[in-house]
Amino acid sequence: MDLVIDTSTVPPTTTLEDPTEFGSFKVTLRSSDHVYVPVEDLIQAAGAHADDPQWRAGLEAMLAYAQEHGWIKDGAIRAHVETS
Repeated sequence: MDLVIDTSTVPPTTTLEDPTEFGSFKVTLRSSDHVYVPVEDLIQAAGAHADDPQWRAGLEAMLAYAQEHGWIKDGAIRAHVETS
């Protein structure tokens, strides 16, 4: 069984390949150097910070900068991918 997460699409997609293969299980991450994160998901992940006017102002400035550079697509912001 292979859970495939493709972060190069907007929105990211998750599919299950070989669902009847019970002899192995893996996660395959298909990505590029960047992924698109829906802005609403980013706001939700911020928790209580999302209600802070200073945080919101910082987010709006970041989104404006990203928009100027073409890094906003279908309501998502492009992020660099780092692996560890």
